[in-house]
Amino acid sequence: MLKLNTLSGFGSGVSGGAAGATYGYFIAGQSTGGAYSLAADRITYSTGVAAAHADANASVAREGPRGLSDTITYGYVMGGWTAEARSGMTDRITFSTSTTAASTDSNLSTDRHIGGTTSDSVTYGYYCGGSHTTGKKVTGDRIVFSTSITSAHTDADLSEARQQPGATSSATYGYICGGWGAAAVDTADRITFSTGVAAAHTDADLSSGRSGPAGLTDGTAYGYIMGGYSNAASTTTDRITFSTSVLAAHTDSDLPSADNNGASHSDNSVYGYYASASTSVIEGQRMTFSTGVVAVHTDSDTSEPKNNTAGISDGAP
Repeated sequence: MLKLNTLSGFGSGVSGGAAGATYGYFIAGQSTGGAYSLAADRITYSTGVAAAHADANASVAREGPRGLSDTITYGYVMGGWTAEARSGMTDRITFSTSTTAASTDSNLSTDRHIGGTTSDSVTYGYYCGGSHTTGKKVTGDRIVFSTSITSAHTDADLSEARQQPGATSSATYGYICGGWGAAAVDTADRITFSTGVAAAHTDADLSSGRSGPAGLTDGTAYGYIMGGYSNAASTTTDRITFSTSVLAAHTDSDLPSADNNGASHSDNSVYGYYASASTSVIEGQRMTFSTGVVAVHTDSDTSEPKNNTAGISDGAP
């Protein structure tokens, strides 16, 4: 498939990225032929260019892990579905070296995949819901960044059991939006970072029920929940205004093509990156935060097609 990059700066090394934000990663996922992958790609934020980065490969090939970050020292690849079964395993990436290794202290409290993750980027990160052998879960886990230890945290349990939600965060709140319960839902839960407590927050409900959306944050003003699936894959992007915690459809940010089970990360300032979910076609996309517009961006294409991969940034939670 021929793809034209519609953003300025294609191939030109255009600069961008927040101070202190250097790299973003897409790690593991399901690849060609339904095989599980451990492969990592790293995007250099100053150029917007992605390339395979074997040092950041997951310790075990798996599909449906989720990523979060303390934005300073470590990122985490949590849970997933291996060749054997669902897994609570967690890998930790050391940002100073871009190297990933298993971190058993950070394993989830129960074996799950395709949950929702969010972080205050300083003290705690949260993994909520997901799919378990006994069904969809409400379970909230919390990782303490100073120790890298994860444990069940019932205050962060979701208001309803669901898998494949999207997530975004401000400095004050984390939002877990949508997902699949008995069907695609629009439900939003908001975690107050100062207390670690989650509760339903209807002002942030999605504009339509969707599972498998991906979330971005610009770190200051807006968060985005992108794509997803109801009766079909969707281009729809919703935008949450952090100052009010109100979410609404934002057509300028709609995806160039319908997609679900994609992954995302951002430099927390200038650009957000979205990897479309496919086991046959590669399509990188980039959002320019100053305009909220998403466009195809071939420089950020991953090295192989994947879905349900984990997105992690050293500059955004």
